[in-house]
Amino acid sequence: MKTLIPQYMTFSEMQAKFPDSWVLVANPESEPAMFEIKGGFFLYKNKFKKRVYTQAKKLNTIENFVINLITIIYTGEIKLPENHVICL
Repeated sequence: MKTLIPQYMTFSEMQAKFPDSWVLVANPESEPAMFEIKGGFFLYKNKFKKRVYTQAKKLNTIENFVINLITIIYTGEIKLPENHVICL
C-alpha cells in the first residue's frame, strides 16, 4: 500500500466523493443501536470489494496514526432480488 495520510470523512462525504464504491475505513464511528457508520478515516476505495479486501490484508502501520479497527463499507444502494431479506 502506498504511503497515505488518513483523512477523516463522514459517511455522507464518502458517498458523495466515492459513489457506488467499496471503502476501507479506519477507526469508524458508529451508531451501535442502528448498525450505522457515521464516519471514519478513509484509507482506500475501489468499485470491486475483493480489491478492497486485498488492500486491507496488506495494511501495515501508518506513520503517526493508530489503527484500532477497520471496516469496509459500500457507498451505494444494495439491491436485493425480490423475496430476499437481510437478517442482522
